[in-house]
Amino acid sequence: MPDVILENARIWSKDSKQLAESAVIADGRFVFVGKRSDAPRRPGAKIIDARGRVVLPGLIDSHIHMLGGGRLLSSLFLGEVKNKNEFIEKIRQHARTLPQTAWVTAWGWSVESWQNPQQPVKEWIDECTGNRPAFLQRMDFHSVLVNSAALKSAGITRHGPPDPPGGKIERHPRTGEPTGILREAAVNLVQRLLPRPTLTDQFNALKTAIDEALKHGITTVADIPFIKELPAYEKLAQDNPRVRFFLYPIARDWASAAKQINSFRGKQGFVSAK
Repeated sequence: MPDVILENARIWSKDSKQLAESAVIADGRFVFVGKRSDAPRRPGAKIIDARGRVVLPGLIDSHIHMLGGGRLLSSLFLGEVKNKNEFIEKIRQHARTLPQTAWVTAWGWSVESWQNPQQPVKEWIDECTGNRPAFLQRMDFHSVLVNSAALKSAGITRHGPPDPPGGKIERHPRTGEPTGILREAAVNLVQRLLPRPTLTDQFNALKTAIDEALKHGITTVADIPFIKELPAYEKLAQDNPRVRFFLYPIARDWASAAKQINSFRGKQGFVSAK
């Protein structure tokens, strides 16, 4: 790793009441922060002119879901849709790019900002998704819109099942026909049927999330994966994480989880699980 000299900057350091002008980085560590005139010479160093911009220490996100977030960043985002027609057309175009057997997934929709707010229903997306199941997460991730194919796969009809504890299957008030909107715990009736991502899929999702984090100056995360996702983080640890991970896995069987965490093969200072 070549040495780096940062010049013409406004560098914040907790050890000083004034902003520094220059910094020197050697072997991946800051070895000098202070006045430009006092900066040690480093022959062959790469010089970066910050052009007066502010430089801060890396930010820490203390509650994040990197793997799930990385998957979302690679899927269709519906947060900028303005009306029903645009909603349907975006999904139609996305569906055309997918294999015939793939689920149609998307996220981020919210009707509150639409020009003419309307609650989506399954009929909107049945035609544009064909016979493939569709699973479209609302912006708050507490509700989804699914199509008729997904409802059929989950066995949800006008006759049942009843609402699960803590969840609701939205139904037509007269016919009892499910509208396609599932809320809270009812989401899992369909979500559990989604194809499980492979280890490679999970690894690639983490890489995508890391790229996005670094764009925003985030260099350390307290990540909350499911215990079954730890192998993807072990694979990441053997690569070049670039972001420090402190993992706090979600588990139901604490005895089994403890064994997995104790045998976790991380990377000292970069990927650890507790």
